[in-house]
Amino acid sequence: MSFTDHSRYKNAALRTVAGPDGQTVTIVDPPRRVVEPTVGWRLRQQGQRLDRIAHAFLGHATEWWRLPDHNNTMSGDAIVDAREMAVPPKNRGD
Repeated sequence: MSFTDHSRYKNAALRTVAGPDGQTVTIVDPPRRVVEPTVGWRLRQQGQRLDRIAHAFLGHATEWWRLPDHNNTMSGDAIVDAREMAVPPKNRGD
């Protein structure tokens, strides 16, 4: 299993475990949250997609996950209705 350089899982540990039915599966440990400074705030407009905001502010659409992570939420759905969100630096600090 491999992940791209823009994936939050690129340095995550892989483990093999037995599922409830006895089959062996490979799982990915949840990545450690990287605490980064806030470089600004973004007012959200209804219907704005996180991948488009990530492309504009972080330089890569596939880093959309950094926006909910930086705003201390588990998923993009958790900040969909937020009026504003904190924006991390363009380059990750990990």
